[in-house]
Amino acid sequence: MSVHLLGSNHVRPQAAVGDGPSESEEFDFENWLLAAGHAIPLMWLFLYSKEDLVEHPVNLDQDQPPDEKVLIPCTGISNAASRLANRTSLINEWFGANGSLQYHVDLFCKWLNGLPYQYLSLDWLELMEEEGLSMADFEELLAAIDAGDSRVVAKLVELSTIHPETRFITLAEAQEGNYTKDEMHNFFYLMGDGDHHRPPWS
Repeated sequence: MSVHLLGSNHVRPQAAVGDGPSESEEFDFENWLLAAGHAIPLMWLFLYSKEDLVEHPVNLDQDQPPDEKVLIPCTGISNAASRLANRTSLINEWFGANGSLQYHVDLFCKWLNGLPYQYLSLDWLELMEEEGLSMADFEELLAAIDAGDSRVVAKLVELSTIHPETRFITLAEAQEGNYTKDEMHNFFYLMGDGDHHRPPWS
């Protein structure tokens, strides 16, 4: 089960399922930017607001009615990067007990701003089905981030699977092999792993 971050030059969000693209005619495998198994990397969740949730008309489950729609977050890449940068203080307040995450936010924003796409969408459908989460759960989660409500921190930790008691290493430390198992886990579940567009940390 995977969660995917996808790029697009269309306002309509896209989706990917399992190990390959969905049957949506608008999906291009090259748009599959990042992936994460059984979790949503923490930084991905700070890219979006509740207002970014849009209906996705593509039915990904053949057992469901063809007209069923789901909500997927989709926003402009420049907007996502600006929002993440503006939330740095909040991210540090909630997760920076073992060191500032300014470095990681800057690294991620630089990567985002270099992508050849206009829009960024997040496909969390498989995680929702696997964990029994509802659309309302994610609406509430994004609304809580919008409001800076710290009661959402435990849910963010659960969804991202990061270890709050463990520091977030730098790219140089990752490349040098200077890390523990939990530190490397935090590194990838903070930002995600690369696919076709290799990010600098992959």
